Amino acid sequence: MSQDKDKELDSSDDAIESKDYQEIIRELLYLSNRSRPDITFAMSYLSQFNTERRHYIMAKKILCYLSGILNYKLRYDREQGGLNRSSDAS
Repeated sequence: MSQDKDKELDSSDDAIESKDYQEIIRELLYLSNRSRPDITFAMSYLSQFNTERRHYIMAKKILCYLSGILNYKLRYDREQGGLNRSSDAS
């Protein structure tokens, strides 16, 4: 299998170790419920699956996305009475 095919999401439905996938999904679901509403839809979709490689790759892409936005935050300003920052969640 070439490296190019590994980058395509739908190129391989090989089974993966379900324990690894379930750990990632469990942690991302916790984040989506607590502090990351921007990944909630993706996590509700990915949590339906268990051992397909393409879903594992999608979960890893979400981890990459989160690592790129670690410094994005919402800040509440009491003097202004509201949020003065916006989120990338839509």
